[in-house]
Amino acid sequence: MGEDFYSLYPFTNKYCSYLVGHPQVLTSDLSFDISLYYGVARVQILPPRTLFHPVLPLKANDKLIFPLCNTCAQSKLTDRCNHSDSERALTGTWVTLELEKAVEIGYKILKVDIVWNFTEKSRYDKDTKSGGLFTEYVNTFLKVKQEASGWPTWCVTQEDRKRYVREYAENEGIDLDVSNIKHNPGLRALSKLMLNSFWGKFGQRSDLEKTEVVSEVERLYDLLKDTDETEVTNLRFINDDIVEVCYKDRTDFERPNARVNGSIAAFTTCHARLRLYEVLQRLGERVLYYDTDSVIYISKPGEWDPPIGDYLGDP
Repeated sequence: MGEDFYSLYPFTNKYCSYLVGHPQVLTSDLSFDISLYYGVARVQILPPRTLFHPVLPLKANDKLIFPLCNTCAQSKLTDRCNHSDSERALTGTWVTLELEKAVEIGYKILKVDIVWNFTEKSRYDKDTKSGGLFTEYVNTFLKVKQEASGWPTWCVTQEDRKRYVREYAENEGIDLDVSNIKHNPGLRALSKLMLNSFWGKFGQRSDLEKTEVVSEVERLYDLLKDTDETEVTNLRFINDDIVEVCYKDRTDFERPNARVNGSIAAFTTCHARLRLYEVLQRLGERVLYYDTDSVIYISKPGEWDPPIGDYLGDP
């Protein structure tokens, strides 16, 4: 069987905890008890030798993988691992929540280099319908998406429709407008894009190529002559008065982006992976395949299957 999580990233943005403010940058007298911290940490950690579903991701050879041995990962070895603990240990930066889960599963922290510890956090309270960094944003576009999806197939009678609107308000805290509930593929696609791409802007690279439409000769000269800081990659003359200039900042002169916060992006993917891991852990070796927000597994009579739901974060 195959199951997709319903809007997994919007779920994490709305319901999971997020850091607030500036971190304490800790570099000395650090505890191996990672639960004492809330933020991100650079550590050396030893995975268990046998684990069907590894917890921590690692970037190796320009790919994100989930290894139990660093040497095997870097060398792309697929044979039985006979490396020592020092050769197997992973070194990287992870969200502390993910490290806590790893330690619970059997990973062992060997060294803690640095911790960005945040003393403040924000999380949506479903009972009071308050809190959360991104709740208002998610609710705005989730309402549009849900209305543009039309009525569920089980909503046959007026009573069914009233029940649907009532239960959605109870579960998501969003009052759907009955007059707007109609199938609208374009509006649904747009609102879905706004929901799923939002968090990624916090982790956007600052070295991406930029495009500027130039109509002033002085500005064109500035871009062309400033070769120490920028590199012009392409020029396209639209007409006699307008030119499209593609350029990128040289590595040593990347301009900081005040809208970027890598920690927020890292927390989003961390929460999503932990949500997925809850299902993987219970399914065990019945899992055939999984990716960011879906699982394909063998369903057996009498054994646990992920419950199916209609709300954010449900399979």
